[in-house]
Amino acid sequence: METTEVAHHTVFADQPMTRFIHALRKKITGKAVTTDAVTTRKVERERWSASELAHSVPPGHAVVSLSTVTGAHTPPLLVDLRN
Repeated sequence: METTEVAHHTVFADQPMTRFIHALRKKITGKAVTTDAVTTRKVERERWSASELAHSVPPGHAVVSLSTVTGAHTPPLLVDLRN
């Protein structure tokens, strides 16, 4: 699962003309000049509370989580118990 975050950073100008243009733009729009920084990161797995899981499982189904004797886990499985 990936999550994406967007941050808005104020731009600081070094040149006098650019500072003037930024000030003019801020006066007209009422907003500072900003740039967007996008950060994407991978999340290992989503965690659910027992309550969330119990309310999201359809009737007649179960969620099974398995592991080996050595401790290796499998992703949760949705099992249809109606058959």
